[in-house]
Amino acid sequence: MVLRLLMVICLAALLALAGTALADAHGAANGYSVEATVTAIHPIGLVPGGLRMNGHFAGTITDGLFAGSSFEGVDYNLMRPDGVLVANVHMLIAIPDGPPVAVRIKGFWVPTHEFPPLEAFLDPEFEFPDMEIPGHMAVWHETMLPQYAHLNHTLFGFSGTLNLARGELRWTVRSLAE
Repeated sequence: MVLRLLMVICLAALLALAGTALADAHGAANGYSVEATVTAIHPIGLVPGGLRMNGHFAGTITDGLFAGSSFEGVDYNLMRPDGVLVANVHMLIAIPDGPPVAVRIKGFWVPTHEFPPLEAFLDPEFEFPDMEIPGHMAVWHETMLPQYAHLNHTLFGFSGTLNLARGELRWTVRSLAE
């Protein structure tokens, strides 16, 4: 029994080392950077907890893993009364060597300036303030491709900015397994 337990521990250690080497070989430690454009914003309305909106976006990975690939997604976000946007993003990265990589992102866009009251966002004449909103989030990937299998068990961190007036998104994703 002790020998079996020892073998399992050794096998787990070898797999962890192999997974780390694979992640390093594929640039997981370096992550990637993106630029995107907000393509549509659909206000859902005032719900318990804040204002629900669906923000659609599309862009290009500009650096790192999947550089040059396009992506699109939707942020099913909730704007709280304090102005913080709670992000719940689902997106797909279109890669040239196989099926898309599914990405989930959860976190916060935290305005550095006071935002208007939530009701103001429902006015059809409303214009978003021209400001950079910093964001910090957690990122998960799912893929069936063996060359990117390390993404299925690597948590990534997200740091970026959103400007709703200009419809611009920029962010960098880095592995937290370093």
